Amino acid sequence: MDAYELIERKNLKDLNSEGVVYRHKKSGARVIFIKNDDKNKVFSIAFRTPSTASNGVQHITEHSVLCGSRKYPPKEPFVELAKGSLNTFLNAMTYKDKTVYPVASCNMADLKNLMDVYLDAVFYPNTYKKPEIFKQEGWHYESDGEHVTLNGVVFNEMKGAYSSPEDVLENTIFEQLFPDSPYRFDSGGDPAVIPSLTYEDFLSYHKSHYHPANSYIYLYGDMDSDEMLEYLDKEYLQSFDKDDLVKDTSVPEQKSFDSPKRATCNYAVLPDGEDNKAYLSYSWIVGNSLDNELCIAFDILDYALINAPGAVLKQRLLDEKIATDISSSYESSISQPVFSIVAKNADENDADRFEKIINDTLEEIISDGLDEDMLLAGLSAFEFRYREADFGHYPKGLIYNLAMLDSWLYADEAPFVHIEAGEVFEKLRKADLKSYFNGIIKKYFIDNKTAARVVLIPDPELDEKRKSEEESRIKAYTDTLSNEELQDLVRDMESLKAYQAAASTQEELETIPLLSLSDIDRDPVPVEYNVSAIDGVTFVNEDIFTNGIYYVTFAFEAKHVPDDMLPFMGLLNIVSGLMDTADHSYTDLNSAVYIKTGGISTDISIRRNVNNYNEMRIFFDVKEKCLYEKLGEAVELTKEIIFKTDFSDKKRLKEIIAMTVSQLEDSVLSAGHTTASTVALSQFSGSRYFASVTRGYRFFRFLKELDENFEERADEIISKLNELTALIFNKDNLIINVTADKAAINDAETVLKEFVGSLPKVELKLVEREFTTSKKRVGLTTPGQVNFVARAGNFRDAGIEYTGAMKVLKTILSYEYLWNNVRVMGGAYGCMCEFGRSGDSFFVSYRDPKLKETEEVFEKAAEYAENFTVSRRDMDKYIIGTIGSLDIPLTPSTKGSRSFDAYLKNVTTELLKNERAQILECDEASIRSLSAAIKAAMDEGHYCAVGNAGVIEDNKESFDEITNLF
Repeated sequence: MDAYELIERKNLKDLNSEGVVYRHKKSGARVIFIKNDDKNKVFSIAFRTPSTASNGVQHITEHSVLCGSRKYPPKEPFVELAKGSLNTFLNAMTYKDKTVYPVASCNMADLKNLMDVYLDAVFYPNTYKKPEIFKQEGWHYESDGEHVTLNGVVFNEMKGAYSSPEDVLENTIFEQLFPDSPYRFDSGGDPAVIPSLTYEDFLSYHKSHYHPANSYIYLYGDMDSDEMLEYLDKEYLQSFDKDDLVKDTSVPEQKSFDSPKRATCNYAVLPDGEDNKAYLSYSWIVGNSLDNELCIAFDILDYALINAPGAVLKQRLLDEKIATDISSSYESSISQPVFSIVAKNADENDADRFEKIINDTLEEIISDGLDEDMLLAGLSAFEFRYREADFGHYPKGLIYNLAMLDSWLYADEAPFVHIEAGEVFEKLRKADLKSYFNGIIKKYFIDNKTAARVVLIPDPELDEKRKSEEESRIKAYTDTLSNEELQDLVRDMESLKAYQAAASTQEELETIPLLSLSDIDRDPVPVEYNVSAIDGVTFVNEDIFTNGIYYVTFAFEAKHVPDDMLPFMGLLNIVSGLMDTADHSYTDLNSAVYIKTGGISTDISIRRNVNNYNEMRIFFDVKEKCLYEKLGEAVELTKEIIFKTDFSDKKRLKEIIAMTVSQLEDSVLSAGHTTASTVALSQFSGSRYFASVTRGYRFFRFLKELDENFEERADEIISKLNELTALIFNKDNLIINVTADKAAINDAETVLKEFVGSLPKVELKLVEREFTTSKKRVGLTTPGQVNFVARAGNFRDAGIEYTGAMKVLKTILSYEYLWNNVRVMGGAYGCMCEFGRSGDSFFVSYRDPKLKETEEVFEKAAEYAENFTVSRRDMDKYIIGTIGSLDIPLTPSTKGSRSFDAYLKNVTTELLKNERAQILECDEASIRSLSAAIKAAMDEGHYCAVGNAGVIEDNKESFDEITNLF
C-alpha cells in the first residue's frame, strides 16, 4: 500500500508464519503483521513510555485513556467491551518502559470493534476534557469539611503493591542498578509520590508519548492484511505527522559501575513479627535484550544455579543456613536484563556472608563446571516449552507480541529476535555446555561490577510511619487552604462523586459497537472423550491433534485417606519428585525428568458430581507430558516417583517445608482476595474446606506449624508420607486419562497396561468425609495498607436451583454494580463475584481502601438485581459478553483436561447446551428472579476480611475472630 513503506518480509518457520514489517510514511507508526491460520486473532498497540518519576503517570494514563474517547464517550468503554464482546483477551499493561494495549478475538467483526475502541482511546481520550477521569483513576483528595484523605484506583492499587516486600525489594534493586536510567523509577507509582502528579503534567505526558511515531502496532492471525492496513491508515494514522513528535523516548544505557552498590531498606511487618525475616539480594545487569542467545542461556543458567532441585548455588546457601528460601529472577523485558538472587527469611547481619558464599561458589563452578545433566535438563525443558507453545488461556499471538517487544522496542531492525529461537537451541545442543556456561558466569557474574546488594529489613513501625507521613503531607496541604478553599475541596469531591454516580446515556452506550446474538453459536464446544478399560482400570482418552505430544494424567482417588491425613496428602503433593528415590538423587531425578520428558508433576483436585453436589471426590493427580516416542521412559520415571521415593531425609524434608511456607506466605498476602473468599467459603462448603486443607490457607497454617515444630514431628511426617503412598497408589483408586491422536492412543495402551500391572491391589477401608459447618466473621490482619473483603453463602441451601442465567448475572454484577460501587466510587482496584453450579457463591474485593462500606455494597446486591431494568440491546450485550467468557479457545492439553474433568463430574454436552440456552434466553425478568439467590447466599453471612491490622482493629466489633494472617 502507498501509505506504508515495506521494511522486511520474513519466513518465521518456527511459528509456521510470515512476518511483515511496515512503517507508516506520514505518521511514522511501526506496524508488524504476523500472517498465519490462527483463528485467535490479536491486535495490539504499544507505546514506549519510560518513567521520569515514580508518580505513576504511565500507570494512571493506561487506566485513564480507557475511560471514554472521541468516538466512544461512555465513561467506561473498556468495561462495556468486557460486558459485551467475544474477546479472548482484553486488557492493558504498564511495564518499566512500555505500555501495551492488546485485544484478541476469534471473531473478525468483534476484533475490528475492539481495535477501533482501543485506537480511539489511546489517541483521542476524554481525559483532556474530563479531569474527573484523572482524579478517579489516579488520585484525589476527599473531605467531609473536617477530615481530608486521599483516594484513587491506582493510588490504592499501588498501596497494595507497596505492602508486598517482594515489590519493595525489586524497586530498590532497580534504583541501585539504574541510577542514571528511567528504570530507577517505579512506573506503577509510589503511593507517597503519586499525589505529586498534577493534571497538567498527566496531560502533557500523554501528548508527548501517545503519538503514532512512538507506537508499535501488531496484528496477528488469520485476517486480511490489506484491509487492516487500509483501516489503520484512513481511520487513524493519516491524521498524524511524524514530525509532530519531538519527545525522545529512547531508553539510555546504564553505564558500568566501578564497584557494586550497597543499599538497605525496610518493609512493613506487624509488631509481633518474628526475627530473622530479612531479605538479602544480589543482582547484576547482564548484557542486553537484543542478544536472544544470551537470554536463553540465562534462562538455563537460572535453572541450573537456583531453580532446579539441588541447584548448586541455591543448595550451598541453604546448607550454610543463610535463609529458608532462595529464589532468583531473570528480568529480560527491559533493554538491559537483570539477574537477581534473593534469600528470604534471612538475618540482616549475614549480608556479607551471603555475598561471599555467592562469589566463592561461582568461582568454584568456574573451576569444576556445572553439572552437565542439569544444564541439559534446563536446555531440554525450555526447548520443549518453546516448541509446545502452550500458554494456557493466553492467546499465542499475545505472548509472541510481548516477546517481540523485548527487542523491537529497542531496535527497529530486530523485531523477531525472541520468537525465532530454534537455531539457538540447535546451537546450544552442539556446544560444550560446561565451557559455554563457565564463560557466561565469568563474564556476567565474576568480572561484572555493575551489581547491587540490597538488604530488606522488617520494620514493625513502618505501617504507622507511612500513615503518619501521609497524614503530614495532607496536613501540610490543608494548612495552605482557607476555609473557603476547604469548602471548595468538599464541593470538588461531591462533584466527582456525582460524576461517578451518573450513568452514561443510552445514546453514549450505543456508540460502542456490538455484535448480534445471531453471531453467537448456540451450541457449546462439545465434551468429547472415549472410555474403555486397561486391565480393569478406567481409561479415558481424547483423540486430539497434539503435535506429537502425549498428555497423561494418572488420577488416584483418595477414597481411603482419612480426613486427618489430608493435610499430609498436601505435603506429599509438594515433596513428590523433590526427594531422593531408590534409583536417583533428587537432583539427578529432576535432570532425568526434563531430559526425557516435558515435565512430571502432581496436583490435588476436588470434583463434585453435578447430579449430586453432596458427592465429592478428592484425587491425587500425577501428570506427565512427553513426545510420543518417550512415553515408556516417562512412565518409568513416574513409577519411580510414586513408589520409590525415600522420605527419610529429614534435612531435605525440612528444606522443602520451609521453602514452601515462605512461598505460601507471599501468595496468601498478594492474593488476599483468594484467601478471604476461601476462608469464607470453607465455613459451609465441604469441597472448599478440603481444598483449603490440602492446598489452601488451612494447609499453609498446617505447614507453618510443621516447620516450627519439625524436630518433634519429623518421624511422624515420614511415617505419614509412607502410609499415604500405600493408601493412594492402589490399582483400585486409579483412572487414567490420555490426550493424543488416535494412533498414538492405541500405541500407548501397551505401556499403560504395564504400568497398571505394576500397581498393588489391596483391599482398603473406604472413608466417609466429615465436615461441620461454622459461621464466623473472621479478620486476618496484615501490615498491608489495603483490604480484601469477602462475603459468601450457598443459594441451594434455600432450595434455589442453579441456572445458566447466573453466569449472565455474574457479568452484570461484575461490570455494572460492583464495578461502579466498589471500584469507581469506592476506590478498590478490583471486585469479583461467583455463583457456582453447587450453589457456592461469593463477593470479594481486591486492594480495597474500604471495609464496612464494601460489605454494605455486597448486601445490597440482591436489591439491585430485584430492580434490574435495561434495554434489549444492553441485555444482548451482557449475554454476548458471558458467552465470550465461555468460548475461550483451548490448547490441546486444556481440551483434554476439560473433557476429563467433565467425565469425572458427569458434565455432559447436553448439560452445557441447556446452560447455554438459558444464557441466550436470559432477559430482565430472569435477572430479577435471581435476586432471591443473591439474598439467600448473603443472608448466610459467612465473612472474612484480610487487611490492614489497624483498620480491622478499629472495626473489631464487626468480627467474631481476629488473628494475624501469618
